[in-house]
Amino acid sequence: MGVVEDAVAVTTQALMGSSFALGERQDRVLKVEVGDVKITSTYVPEKHMTLTTKRLARLMSIREKADIEAREVNRQTCPVAYRAHIGDLYYVSMTTGYGCVDIRRFYVPYGLASEYVCPTRNGLGLRLDEWAHILELVPTIHEQHPELNVIAESSNEETDKRQ
Repeated sequence: MGVVEDAVAVTTQALMGSSFALGERQDRVLKVEVGDVKITSTYVPEKHMTLTTKRLARLMSIREKADIEAREVNRQTCPVAYRAHIGDLYYVSMTTGYGCVDIRRFYVPYGLASEYVCPTRNGLGLRLDEWAHILELVPTIHEQHPELNVIAESSNEETDKRQ
C-alpha cells in the first residue's frame, strides 16, 4: 500500500505542479507545470522564461560549467564571456560586469550567417543568488517531477562558446 500511495503522490504532484520563490528577494518564481519549467518575475510578469524538457535537460548538462563561470563573474578576478546554447536559439550567458545569469532567446538577423546571433527581449536575467538557489532546487524538482529527470543530450552537440 505504501508504494502505491507514493506513486499516486508523485503523479498528483506532477499534474499539479510546484512553485518555488527564488533567491534572497524572492521576487522571481520557478514553476513546474506539466513538463515545463517557467521562471517569472513577480514584479514584471511579462518577464519570464519557459524551459521545455529538452532545454532544461541541456541546461542541466552544462550547469556545472555555467556555475563555474557564474562564480567567476561574482569573484571578478578575470574576464568572463560565456555563452552556451540550450536549444532552439536559446542561450545561457554570463559576462563580466553583469552580476547575472542570462537565459534568453536569440535570433539571426536577416542576411547574416547563423553565428551572428542577437538577443531578443524574450528572456530573463537571474541574479547570482537566484541561480545558486535553482541549482540547490534541482534534486527536489527531480524528486517531485521525475519526468524532468531526463538524460541530457549527448556532448557531441557541444556548443559552449568562450568569446
